[in-house]
Amino acid sequence: MEAGNDDFSISQDDRKVLSLWENTVSKENDHYVLPIPWTEGVPNFPDNYLVALHRLKGLERRLRRDDMFNRYDENMRKLLSEGYAEKVPEKEIDWRNESVWYIPHHCVTNPSKPDKLRIVFDCACKCQGVSLNDQCLQGPDLTNTLIGILLRFRQFRYAIMADIECMYYQVIVPEKDRNALRFLWWENDSLVHYRMRVHLFGGKWAGSASCFALRRTVQDHDVTDLVRGTVQRNFYIDDMLKSVKTKEDALEVIVDVKRALRDGGFKLTKFVVNDSELLDVIAHEDRAVEVKELTHGVHAKALGMMWEVDLDVFHYTFKIDKGQEITRRNMLSVVASMYDPLGLIVPVVLHGKLLFQEATRLKLDWDDSIPHELSVAWIDWIQSLEELKDLKFMRCVIPEECSAGVSELHVFCDASQHAFGACAYVRSVNPDGKIHVALLASKGRLAPLKQVTIPRLELSACVTAVQLDSLVRRELDLDLMHTTYWSDSKVALGYISNESRRFKTFVANRVSLIRENSDPSQWRHVPGNVNPADVLSRGCDSCDIPKTWREGPEFLKDHKSNWPAFEMVDISDDALIATCEFTDLSEVDDAADAGAIRESILDRLFQQFSSYYRLCKAVAWLLRFRDFLHTKVVKRGQIRATELKEAELCIIKVVQKTAYSGEIRDLLKTGRVSKSSAIYKLSPIMRDGVLVVGGRLVHSFMECKQPPILPKDHVVSDLIVREFHGDAHLGTEWTLSNIRRKFWIVGCRSIVKKVGKRCVVCKRLYSSPMIQKMADLPDVRCQSGGPPFDVVGVDLFGPLKVKVGRAVAKRYGCVFTCFKTRAVHIEVLDSLETDSFINGFIRFVARRGYPSKVYSDNATNLVGADAEMARCLRQMDKAKVISEARRKGIDWVFNPPHASHFGGVWERMIRTIRKILMALLASPSSRSLSDYVLQTVMCECECIINGRPITRSSDDAFDLNALTPNHLLAIRGIHSLPWGDFHTADTYRKLWRHAQYIVSQFWKRWTNEYLPLLQSRSKWQYAKENLKVGDLVLIVDASMPRGLWPLAIVESVKVGRDGLVRSASVRTNSSTFVRPISKLVLLEGDV
Repeated sequence: MEAGNDDFSISQDDRKVLSLWENTVSKENDHYVLPIPWTEGVPNFPDNYLVALHRLKGLERRLRRDDMFNRYDENMRKLLSEGYAEKVPEKEIDWRNESVWYIPHHCVTNPSKPDKLRIVFDCACKCQGVSLNDQCLQGPDLTNTLIGILLRFRQFRYAIMADIECMYYQVIVPEKDRNALRFLWWENDSLVHYRMRVHLFGGKWAGSASCFALRRTVQDHDVTDLVRGTVQRNFYIDDMLKSVKTKEDALEVIVDVKRALRDGGFKLTKFVVNDSELLDVIAHEDRAVEVKELTHGVHAKALGMMWEVDLDVFHYTFKIDKGQEITRRNMLSVVASMYDPLGLIVPVVLHGKLLFQEATRLKLDWDDSIPHELSVAWIDWIQSLEELKDLKFMRCVIPEECSAGVSELHVFCDASQHAFGACAYVRSVNPDGKIHVALLASKGRLAPLKQVTIPRLELSACVTAVQLDSLVRRELDLDLMHTTYWSDSKVALGYISNESRRFKTFVANRVSLIRENSDPSQWRHVPGNVNPADVLSRGCDSCDIPKTWREGPEFLKDHKSNWPAFEMVDISDDALIATCEFTDLSEVDDAADAGAIRESILDRLFQQFSSYYRLCKAVAWLLRFRDFLHTKVVKRGQIRATELKEAELCIIKVVQKTAYSGEIRDLLKTGRVSKSSAIYKLSPIMRDGVLVVGGRLVHSFMECKQPPILPKDHVVSDLIVREFHGDAHLGTEWTLSNIRRKFWIVGCRSIVKKVGKRCVVCKRLYSSPMIQKMADLPDVRCQSGGPPFDVVGVDLFGPLKVKVGRAVAKRYGCVFTCFKTRAVHIEVLDSLETDSFINGFIRFVARRGYPSKVYSDNATNLVGADAEMARCLRQMDKAKVISEARRKGIDWVFNPPHASHFGGVWERMIRTIRKILMALLASPSSRSLSDYVLQTVMCECECIINGRPITRSSDDAFDLNALTPNHLLAIRGIHSLPWGDFHTADTYRKLWRHAQYIVSQFWKRWTNEYLPLLQSRSKWQYAKENLKVGDLVLIVDASMPRGLWPLAIVESVKVGRDGLVRSASVRTNSSTFVRPISKLVLLEGDV
């Protein structure tokens, strides 16, 4: 017994199953008995009774909820009444037996047949990792291919369709295997143990067993070849589709096939025929519900194909939800739901696939809405599907008057940048010379996202053609005399006919496959404008499908002597190949193989130049050399302006034939481009061999009313934009307007913006310094507890003028800021000498205690420093300061130079101090201060700042006062004591406990009220790309014009704990500096 699918041979397991059934098959009450093909004998099953019981209870709840329990119960009663199932005898009920397995079952409904309900047994249900299907072999695939059944159904005039009633249930399981097919159900509200007597729907072996038994019926009985062939070749599981030449053959199929199957226990019913006399032969109860009478408009489904029986045609209807949002997911769902096994509406489906592919190129997420322009095109296509109902295809490809003649197969193939494929036509000639041509089937595929040359796609289309021919010849029962292959690509035909040239792997493999399945003499050339496969490679709406798609080109209906003549291209001619790659392709193949220019000399040149002008000069020199080879006339001197224009025109043509070969072909054939084209709205036209804008400004006085069209994603477009941008380095609009005077580049605005962003000159003139996400707060600012001023930041401000006698002296402020409590301590310094600063620091330590860590700016960026202060600070001995601090056990940390924002903690305090000083010293009498007055003012200033709230103040009079640093520094100010926590005596008799309580309350409120306020980032919320070693940067220097800012290379970077870079060491031509990224402008990455 042969497998139904000839593409695959049967495995050793399949042979084992066939051998088992051949040796054990028997009959019981006219039904075949076949055992379950266990993998290794009857298995020992685990106890899955509770699993089945749990599933049954869940099923019952769902059925009662959906009001389907009674219908389901009726189906169960039918299983018993028909003898498909039986009760388990009481003495055998023991479910702990290792040969027992309980199968859960559930309900399946078909939306198109809501009244029909099917019981499906879940043979894949697992218990302890074991399922029934795991213990069985699947058996050989004896099912005929769906496309083969449909192709044979289209052969002849008379068509018969029928269905086997409950096919799976007609094959009996031997009693020894039935305990593995147990199931549970209710009877009068009592749980009953049942088991199947037949092979069941859900078992992975059941399909193979049913097909084996079906074919066995014609082996075990004496039947005619017609009956045997029908049973073996025209059943798709339980559906029979058969076409025959005569009524006599049709009657034999109806009567004898039904009788033969009845002898095997199969009942053939639900007949559909396309002839009234044949329908009268069939009993009324054996007719399909849809076709009780052969009246106008009656239709039935033939393996999913909508068949209008009275007209004997196929047509298509699709129900699509137009209200759903247009996303990639929904687009794919619609395209995948278009059932077309024979490929009769491939051009229509292809249009939808192309739109989906375009959405895929945008790299959107599955549930993102697609752009408006693409959405409009998709809606137009969806609406065009409604017109498919008017598109009809004759079921029979060989009419009755041609059945006595000869038939041959013609396969046309074509490719474009969008898709490629092939379509097969049956050409029948009756003895009187009458010719009939009809589309039999087609196959189409989208071109890959990665661009492939048009000749290679054309060669792939030729491969599809021979594969389609092999499929058709294998499946049809026709005696096809000859196959002729047609292609409009001379290059592809030259590949196939070549005998001597060695091709690259891609071409060689496909040529080899083509020649293994066809002979070069079978291949002919068809002009592109009459090639019916052209619409298959480009897609179209249903209303635009040409007549030639259904009936083939007109010349097939004529005598062979009138078919297109063609002289094969000799691909072994190297000169021709070079010409094909370099010169105007219309001289070779009327632009049919424009894609070959992708591998041309010019295409390689495009990648070698960074300047459009230099590219034009190089092409001009090449053209001059070409002219010399042809004319032997030497042109001397520099390239002239006319030669540059000729070179530019050549470049434009090459680019257009690379990117818009399909549009050019459409314009040459039909005068317009497809609606799915990206340049459809530009109304493109051909002018002097160039694709130009056919817009509305043709009567204007513009310098270039119809500029040539260039694609967005091409190196030449990028070079042109860079050329125009480099003229002035101005904004997008200026560059765009100048480009539009000469070229129309699709999506030009985005290219101009991209070029501007990458332009080093523009970056140097206009780019902002780098920023980075605001860093996380250091540990010392987030941890509660500890003494105030444990970690501080220090900075200087001033100068402040005081009167000493009659002289005026300068004093400076030194502010210490606590990182945790935000308290401040201010010291007055006599000068900016190192010793003066150290003395001020010692006074701070004497009053506040030793800090564990001190942060400060570098001397070059201390806040508020005037020129004299900056000069003094540069002379301050930092080493001496650090040494003195280290001797006291203090860790001193300096921020990077010119990174004032790194010290925001103390900078904010200095600004506050200045505001208070301006208020305190606003009166004229306060302008002349003595040292003592200044000391007093600074203490007052310190008290005011430390009394400021660091948490939000409440409007509720009963709430606690806002928290201030003084609550901790002065150990007072928290007036609301929770008397339940401490005894009153404690606050009077043990003052230290009172103090500890206040400190504890401060840190609790600090944690609960103040710390959350630091959570959000007021700016710099998102991480930017890190500066890297080797990057080229500008160093910001406010002391000189931007054009003189020095260039530098990043030598090293300092990475924070969050992995982000905020400062770097950069090297100029003279020195190395450490700078924050806010003082660097990135020009080029990783030079």
